[in-house]
Amino acid sequence: MFYQQNIHNIFNRFVNILVKLNIFEINIQGEDKINQIKNELIVANHPSLMDVVFLISILPKVTCIVKPAVWYNPFMKNPVRGAQYIKSDQAETLIQDCVDIITEDKRSILIFPEGTRTLKGNQLNPLKKGFANIVYKQNILVRPITITMNPRFLCKEDKWYNIPKGVVKVTIDIEDPLDVQKWYQLTDSRSIAVRKITTQMYEYFLKRIK
Repeated sequence: MFYQQNIHNIFNRFVNILVKLNIFEINIQGEDKINQIKNELIVANHPSLMDVVFLISILPKVTCIVKPAVWYNPFMKNPVRGAQYIKSDQAETLIQDCVDIITEDKRSILIFPEGTRTLKGNQLNPLKKGFANIVYKQNILVRPITITMNPRFLCKEDKWYNIPKGVVKVTIDIEDPLDVQKWYQLTDSRSIAVRKITTQMYEYFLKRIK
């Protein structure tokens, strides 16, 4: 898609400038797996305001879920709509829209299951259950991406002007896809299965962030 590729190119150039200015040092683990990502749900932890920029800069073909403020922003609405991003306030249809995009349109979706940036002092926020509802009984692979940042910068409650001394080291670990169907029994009710998936995903991230 033209718009998705264009957004990727802009973010990629922006991140490269930040690296050259010695603001960030970025280490991508599993970079060879990027071309393997096809019609998957990409789930990532969310330590910083920069996370979506970092990830789109390395993922040329990914669909994002955006807030209404971005969807209706006069400067951003044309690119995000052209990229066929998803508006987050469509509560009644959001889950099924995501399922259709992955299973029928064969596109991958990026989601941050924490729902917001990790609170300052926390390793990980509790995960929202939306991502688990998307993959429940849908045979959709989940691709985890773990982001670590040292020192932490632009996390929840941080002021943008509180810039750390020295280079901020960022590690982005692109991992193998998970078959989360193994995390619950087929006889489980939807609510129980979704709870199990959410719990397992939380523990998965927590082990890799520590």
